[in-house]
Amino acid sequence: MDEPTAEQREAWDLAQIRQRRSHLHAKPIGSVVRRLMASTGYGETQAVEQLRQQWNAAVGEQLAGMTRPGNVARGVLYVYVSNSAVMQELHFRR
Repeated sequence: MDEPTAEQREAWDLAQIRQRRSHLHAKPIGSVVRRLMASTGYGETQAVEQLRQQWNAAVGEQLAGMTRPGNVARGVLYVYVSNSAVMQELHFRR
């Protein structure tokens, strides 16, 4: 059996590439980005940072330095405080 020529090898390679391409399906970029953000946690990180910025704006710099927003569960924001006096101050400012 003779060795294939360069043209024959190239034709065979191109046929293989075309065959592989036919198995690929394009997906909307939005769904790919959403999946990527979910798998890396980027979306959650952005949401946490946004919550922290809004919290700091709401309570002011002084209290923001002694508090930290936690999780939101059933519409309730849990806040971490440095001590009980800060907790009392937050209750007064409700």
